Amino acid sequence: MTGWIIAGGIVLFLVLLLFIPVCVHVAYDGEFKVFVSYLFLKFGILPKKEGKKKKEKPKKEKKPKEQETQPKKKPTFSQKLKKLQSTVETVLELLGAVKGPLKYLLKSIRLYLLELNLTVASDDPCDTAENYGKICAAAYPLLSALREIKKPRKQNVVIKPDFCESEGTVTARIKLGVIPWAAIISVIGIGINYLAIILKKQNNSKEISVAAKNRRKKQ
Repeated sequence: MTGWIIAGGIVLFLVLLLFIPVCVHVAYDGEFKVFVSYLFLKFGILPKKEGKKKKEKPKKEKKPKEQETQPKKKPTFSQKLKKLQSTVETVLELLGAVKGPLKYLLKSIRLYLLELNLTVASDDPCDTAENYGKICAAAYPLLSALREIKKPRKQNVVIKPDFCESEGTVTARIKLGVIPWAAIISVIGIGINYLAIILKKQNNSKEISVAAKNRRKKQ
């Protein structure tokens, strides 16, 4: 009985872990910083840490290979067209498989934080005012469109001109979160959809081959 209780507790704990969001933090303060956090764990992505440089071993001189007498045949136009057609078909199949699960994944993404502190400045006050107007005209409609897609839980956007300084500054922070369970469901959905597309394609090709054989027998 005790063993079942312990096993049930472990399973419940693992299930709860799947519903704790994995967060992606993006910051800019002169350079981009990106890291992923889960509970108390943090994994840095940018900037990359410089590892210790390995000592370069002296390269051995390679003997020159004998030149091939027969030139390589270039692919014909029809071969290139077939390759392009197969590539386009593969891309379309992938898009068809990804469409539904990707929508579900995007819905599960949460925007926890959006911070932007932008100071517009230049040597000429007229340029500062003009640039400030252009940035506001571009930034605020973009932010309002973003709010329609994903409303941030915490937002702090400040865009201001500075006529005393000669150079502007910009700092930004974004925090996104996704539930691992939603990501797993999306990946499984993509796999199932793609497998269904492949099986359907194979069945169609079999039907075409069978129909061609029947025509030959009738002839």
